[in-house]
Amino acid sequence: MESVEQLQKIAGEAQDKLWQIQANERRKANGSKVGKTFRTRNSYSCPEKPSDYWWLWAKVTRMDDGGMLYATTFQVDRYGSIDIKRDQCIHHAQCYTQCPAAEFNRAWKALLRLVNSTLQ
Repeated sequence: MESVEQLQKIAGEAQDKLWQIQANERRKANGSKVGKTFRTRNSYSCPEKPSDYWWLWAKVTRMDDGGMLYATTFQVDRYGSIDIKRDQCIHHAQCYTQCPAAEFNRAWKALLRLVNSTLQ
């Protein structure tokens, strides 16, 4: 009969192998996304109407060893609050839709105009 320690060692080795396989799959799937621009619809819980949604924009800046994507993200929520994050891990990259860089840049410039208008 195997001991708890032996089974934990076997399980740990299997988990390490599984993580490596999954990381390889993520790297293959995500490698081409670095440098690309994306957007996704965002909202707070229980949205009821179209105006409850806004765009969350992302420009992928890097991929880590595990194949996870990191991006600079920004959004202006339904209340006008501005959120900008650098090196944000995009855990659900499959929920983002690729968009042309020109569209992303227009949204960024609109955000900058909004920021500048609040300072005047």
